[in-house]
Parts: sequence; structure tokens; C-alpha cells
Amino acid sequence: MQQDIQSLFKSADNLIAEYQEHFHTEFPDRIVGWWDPLHIEYHPEELEQGIAEMKKAVEKAIKTNTPIEEMPKEIWKNITF
Repeated sequence: MQQDIQSLFKSADNLIAEYQEHFHTEFPDRIVGWWDPLHIEYHPEELEQGIAEMKKAVEKAIKTNTPIEEMPKEIWKNITF
């Protein structure tokens, strides 16, 4: 199972690199992601679904040449994780 998780994170890293190469900027930090990091170890299927959603979002951003929007700092700092 650990290997599956590692390969899924490799997929996420590849999507981030593809995004950064297209937009010539860092991948946005202030976003609500596609998976809950606390569930990954026991629910790798959630990570797998999240990677699929991330892929759709990155592909749409690149296709439409519209970067993924970050939350404003004021809102982000008030979110409790």
C-alpha cells in the first residue's frame, strides 16, 4: 500500500510540474486540496480520487490558460484545519 501512495504522490508531482511549466509560476498554495492528508494512509482510494480531480483541474487550467485561483490571504488565515 505504501508503494501505491508513493506512486500517487509522484502523479501529483508530475501534475504540479506540468502546471508550473505551462504558467511559469509556482503551483498555488492557498487552495483547498483534493484530498485530506490525515486519511491517506488508511484510505488511499481517497487520494486516488483526489489525484483524478487534481488532474482534471490542472488540465482545465492549462486548456483554458486560466491559473488555478488561490484563496485570498485574509480568508485563508481564518480557516481552521
